[in-house]
Amino acid sequence: MHFKLRLIPAATAAVLLVACGGGSGSSTPPTNFTPSSGIALDGYLRFAKVVCDTNENGLAEPTEPTVFTLGSATDSGKFTFPQGCTTHTMIASGGTNADTGLLFTGVMKAPAGASVISPFTTLMATGLTQAQVSSILGLPANTDLLNTDPLAQADLSDFKKALVVQQLLQKTTELFAGLGGVAGSAVIEPIYTEVAAAFSAALVTAPLKPLVSSGVNPVLDEAVVNALVLQAIQTVGASPTVNPSVKSALLAINAPALADVVAPGMQIQAQRLLASSDAALTTATSAAQSNTHITDYARFVQPQLAGTPAAASVAGLRDTLASDITNGTSSIVVSNTGTLLLSFDEATPAFTGMGAFGGALPSTPLAPTGGTGNALKIEKPAGAEVWGGIFFGVTPIPFTADRKKISARVYSSRANAVIRFKVEVGGTPTNVELDSTPTGPANTWSPVTWDFSAVDLTKSYNTIAITPDFGVPTSNQVYFIDDLTLLAAPTPSTTGNYLAVANDAISITDQGVTTPIALTTFQSSPGVSVKWPVSSLATLNVTLAQVGNFTLASTQTLKAAVQIAETGGGQGKVMAYIDNVNVSKSGNNITIGVPVTGATAKVFGVSTTGATKAIIDFSNSVANVSNTLSLTNANSILFGDMVNFAINNVSNDFTGINGLRGTYKVTLVVTDLPLKKADGSAFAPVTINVPTALDANGAPTSTLPVTGLGLEGYITLTN
Repeated sequence: MHFKLRLIPAATAAVLLVACGGGSGSSTPPTNFTPSSGIALDGYLRFAKVVCDTNENGLAEPTEPTVFTLGSATDSGKFTFPQGCTTHTMIASGGTNADTGLLFTGVMKAPAGASVISPFTTLMATGLTQAQVSSILGLPANTDLLNTDPLAQADLSDFKKALVVQQLLQKTTELFAGLGGVAGSAVIEPIYTEVAAAFSAALVTAPLKPLVSSGVNPVLDEAVVNALVLQAIQTVGASPTVNPSVKSALLAINAPALADVVAPGMQIQAQRLLASSDAALTTATSAAQSNTHITDYARFVQPQLAGTPAAASVAGLRDTLASDITNGTSSIVVSNTGTLLLSFDEATPAFTGMGAFGGALPSTPLAPTGGTGNALKIEKPAGAEVWGGIFFGVTPIPFTADRKKISARVYSSRANAVIRFKVEVGGTPTNVELDSTPTGPANTWSPVTWDFSAVDLTKSYNTIAITPDFGVPTSNQVYFIDDLTLLAAPTPSTTGNYLAVANDAISITDQGVTTPIALTTFQSSPGVSVKWPVSSLATLNVTLAQVGNFTLASTQTLKAAVQIAETGGGQGKVMAYIDNVNVSKSGNNITIGVPVTGATAKVFGVSTTGATKAIIDFSNSVANVSNTLSLTNANSILFGDMVNFAINNVSNDFTGINGLRGTYKVTLVVTDLPLKKADGSAFAPVTINVPTALDANGAPTSTLPVTGLGLEGYITLTN
């Protein structure tokens, strides 16, 4: 796929760096207002957007007063509305946590009269009174939650409770988004808002106990966490503002079962924040907020939570997830093709001495519809014992240290049947006996597994005994078992839905010569070498890989920014951004389009001497541009044309472009796309703070921070 890309026309032109000439802009702030200031925290939020909700509709709209929090070491999280915002709700979103460096993906609110935006005030903005929040969370009754910064206190116990609230809100939101396979702020933020409202509603519903106990060693109540998640499932599933994919996923799942499975894991994660020492709190917060295992695991077992899953199955899934969270392990695995032990289609039977006990009747007839060939049939007629089953000899099962799971396909006349499976060492009492995962609906084929992790690898297991529905009074039930398989060694399963650059590599083709560029090389110094100047036909070649699947809302927009700075001692710098770009996904294509109106594209440049600074508006040049990126084929981006287009447009302000040489540090950032490295590891959050207006001396009077997943590296321009 070959196309022109001009979304940031001057972005790749390290073009402004030796400039000599230019212009500036100026603006005078209004003086007829009384400013109001505040602070936003989940950890202090750097470069978060804060909107004054003047029409009180609960939405952060572009026409409402908007400011950004500061990001310096001493001022992180602080913001000021020049026109004041003391009589309206404030809404904070985006930015990064100054302590952990992680992106903030939620929406926090604070009622009128607040100077602090926090998880506490978010609950108050969605229906709870200050007294209720204090009581539910075990906070001092006299604390003014609207105006007290819990992170600024000598005792961080209250701040830890704020982190607990945020952790539960964030992980519940991530869970729902993951089950729906959606990405982007346009779908994440409405979910978060509804989850917060659901939590507030659940927390005042009798007979719930407080979420967090009072005292020196507070404890998070698992039962209350369960109730919060259950209420959130119901609220989000019925919300008209939530993405349909999320609602469909939640409506297709058993809500109480999902809450039962995930609540203990959420409680364990959040309890660690409560129990953390002050010194270790940042590390604990980073670990908790960045951990996606609850969502990944829920997606992995999602099919098992449909309909009316058996209580034993739900309990098993719950305990497995809780164990994973407690021990830092993962039970999410996929298996390669294993070793087929028995298909029951063998010309010469691969088993010997088949017998029965307790009135069960074995045979190997043709499998029912949906099966292949023959299958093992076990009948339990009227009068059969609850322990009735069958046994037979086999070639010793080739268990190894990393191959101890056996799978089968089971067809049961009874829904949610459990198949007891025993492996024995013939003629001795040595055996290992397990129950399977439950089957699905009656008269359908279901995959089941048994984990024989307790087998002794020094023993030779050559006998199998099978008892369907052990201990369950049954009459005239029939069970078919087929394709007994010793599973291959498991490999980790990547369950996330994300977009990556295939093989973490791109290439540049110019005048018939293709230069491969690995991201690791780009990130090292001196980075990658690029011949300068480039021809207009030079292309940037990239293949995108979609891991899993994800959708984007039709209303999703993104921002992107780039910063290019000299590294050889000069002050030359170019910073460019574009915002309000429409982005959508259809099948295996992502379409990026700049609307005719509403998007802004600007470039800020500084000459190598630092004497000249300018801001150039490219908004009209990029209006109505649209490009489509393939997720299955290579994309060839005509970036040489883009660079030369930029050169022609900035030549009135800067000169010496074609003479550029040397090494430049390049920073790239894009918002609202689920970007990761090819192996699933995360890109680091990056903020590029682009000046948007200058005073008469060239000093910025306003800036626009673009925060998202980014990449930093180096480009060396050569002859």
